[in-house]
Amino acid sequence: MNDIRKRKPYYWRENIGKDVQMLLKLNIINGAIIIIFHWLLHFLLILLIIIIFERLPQY
Repeated sequence: MNDIRKRKPYYWRENIGKDVQMLLKLNIINGAIIIIFHWLLHFLLILLIIIIFERLPQY
């Protein structure tokens, strides 16, 4: 029992370290994807606004 109690925190901390590293990697990847999609959406919205404003005077 004493051996298990001594070992548990070590493995527990090691697993948390691995989980944190995985979460950081996922957050970096997800963050990059979100930023790219965010800017793509903004770019598309700006293009739509430009197209609408260009076509408005014709009608």
